[in-house]
Amino acid sequence: MSDLNTGLVIYAHAGRYEIQAGSQRAICLLRGRLKREKRFTDLLVAGDRVRWSLTGPGRGIIEEILPRDTQLSRPRPGSPGSEDLIMANPDQAVLVFSVASLSRACGYWIASWSPRR
Repeated sequence: MSDLNTGLVIYAHAGRYEIQAGSQRAICLLRGRLKREKRFTDLLVAGDRVRWSLTGPGRGIIEEILPRDTQLSRPRPGSPGSEDLIMANPDQAVLVFSVASLSRACGYWIASWSPRR
């Protein structure tokens, strides 16, 4: 297994994962033995680091999921002790909220950014 590449999951949907390693991108599937592991969270999401091998042009198979440093998640509705993982290993997060009154939101924003005297 010396020909394994290390890459980053940039897209995950329906058991297919787009991996980027430098300038190379590949659509990968998850090795069967990794699917059998019992977990109380999502197995693989965007932001996860993986080790994978190329199986054809633009195609590969994920051999190993590397440990996560951080994660952004929420409790899974109806499943105590489980969680929905939104993103793995985020460095930054920008949270956007909607408000009912734009003038009220602008007032808060201006108050928070006013120079102190």
